[in-house]
Amino acid sequence: MNINNFLEKYIYLNIKISAFLKEIKIIRNNNYFTLIKNNKKLIVKKKELTWKNPLTIKNNFDKINVEYKNLNQAISLFDKLFSYSISKTEIDLTKDFEISFFGKTITTDFEQFKEIEYGILGYNKYYKLRVGDIVFDLGGYHGLYSIWASSIVGPNGKIYCFEPDKDNLEILNKNIKENNIRNIIVEPVAVSNKTGETRFFKRGHGSRIVSSDFKTNTKDALITIPTIRLSDYIRNNNIQKIDFIKADIEGEEIEFVDDYLKNLLPGGIKPKMAIASYHYRKDLGTNTSKQIAKKFKKNGIKVNIGNKKHLCVFV
Repeated sequence: MNINNFLEKYIYLNIKISAFLKEIKIIRNNNYFTLIKNNKKLIVKKKELTWKNPLTIKNNFDKINVEYKNLNQAISLFDKLFSYSISKTEIDLTKDFEISFFGKTITTDFEQFKEIEYGILGYNKYYKLRVGDIVFDLGGYHGLYSIWASSIVGPNGKIYCFEPDKDNLEILNKNIKENNIRNIIVEPVAVSNKTGETRFFKRGHGSRIVSSDFKTNTKDALITIPTIRLSDYIRNNNIQKIDFIKADIEGEEIEFVDDYLKNLLPGGIKPKMAIASYHYRKDLGTNTSKQIAKKFKKNGIKVNIGNKKHLCVFV
């Protein structure tokens, strides 16, 4: 038995023990797992990562843990998943599924579901949305934050939701249409530091703008998408005030902050913000939180860095 096989058996044994303690039975069929508890079934697929180079034992251990991450999380979230799910008997986490979310039926996936408690419902830790508020949702994905916010701001409020990924947009628009929501304006563009076009890596939950030298072996994953500076959008649409901005745009938060401080702040637009800042920037050698906080502080703006599970800069 080689070291990787040993490490995998060790990790999987610990996962089975965790499931047993939660009274969950695991049935394995190759890289698919069915979790069963009280006649409820949860289907999960092991991540299949590419192993490029020989690694240390620690790195091998970490990588195998990542491959089993969804299984571990599914065990931990088993009861919560069924408390939200429309189906009370079976959920297939390898596909999109429907949940009941604040009285709305929403289609989403496991990656977005995992962010409900510590992400989506945590953005407004320091600012409570009010009736009539104008909210900008940068990085709308399937619309869970926008839909939640829309129910609070009411018909006199507005949500401007930006999402450039066509697959995500399809689900976002479906969720809005099927729930007859009228106060969300969807913009199929990415917010960046320029208005025009850029290269974009389509990867579902991890879709993001990439540099010109970025390469991938995933077929048709690199596309060109439209971008806009938020300052241009606000000027073009004659928007006079914004009460709150939620930004989760996969590393482009720094470019958004630069545009805001240079072009919007001098004009008197001073919204409260929650800016996701856990994304790693290879060009900076760090995640974005400290860089973003430094930029605001330099302009005399107080910030809080918090929410360890979904690190944010709160302005």
